[in-house]
Amino acid sequence: TMAYYTRCLEEAGAVGEEALMDTWGEPEELAGELLANLGHHRPGKKTRRWIWAGLAGVLILSAAFWVVRLRPWAPQAGSSGSSSLTESFDQVEVDLEWGTVTLRQEEDLYRCEADWTGTDYTINAWVEQGVLHVEGKQRGGLHLDWKENQSATVTITVPEGAALRELSVYTSLGDVTLTGGKAGLETGPLTVESDLGSVTVESLSTGESDLTLELGDLTVTGCTFQNTQIENSSGAVTVTDSQVGDLTCTLDLGDLTLERVSGKSADWTADLGSLMVQE
Repeated sequence: TMAYYTRCLEEAGAVGEEALMDTWGEPEELAGELLANLGHHRPGKKTRRWIWAGLAGVLILSAAFWVVRLRPWAPQAGSSGSSSLTESFDQVEVDLEWGTVTLRQEEDLYRCEADWTGTDYTINAWVEQGVLHVEGKQRGGLHLDWKENQSATVTITVPEGAALRELSVYTSLGDVTLTGGKAGLETGPLTVESDLGSVTVESLSTGESDLTLELGDLTVTGCTFQNTQIENSSGAVTVTDSQVGDLTCTLDLGDLTLERVSGKSADWTADLGSLMVQE
């Protein structure tokens, strides 16, 4: 059942898929027709399970295409924007669907600057109870018309001598760079999640550190971590001139390099990769 409707959509192509969905009607009507056609005989228990699984798949597929077709926004040639705030904060939480994130320690001001270009994409930044929130979302449901000119950057500045209670950064697509100042940036728990992009961490002194990458390289330089959890599905991990406490590193595909690194213990696993240690 699922394969039949998928094949119909593929054959219709981008031009004819909307007309095809019009002939199907509402997803609920389509499911009702299929159930009615089954009324002439009662299938076995195992068969009924497969039928309901197929119907669920049809409903999900139809609903997905209806979201694309009925999204309340019209495609634009492109939109852009920027924002800047200078309120003080002692905790940072960044959550971007896509965009490059840079945190640096310099000057004597708190600052968050964001610039973006992309259809229906917006980055909002605000401070609430001492927490800097940065959120980048794309409205209008599922987008299938990705534009090459889409880009987004977030730059956060923390004054020299300041400290953060917690630092959390998530981005689906984009590089992350976290850099402390001359004396280093002190922060509580550090959490970084990157689905596609490289992560660089320099001159940070943190509590628990959790660094997770799906595809990209991780570079850690001149840092002091109490305990460190590193996961990388595909990419290299390089730690240099750092104290890592109890280090746990899991790699699916990539090399682990430790240069002048000290700590209490180290536990690493790699499905496909090598370990290089230099004192």
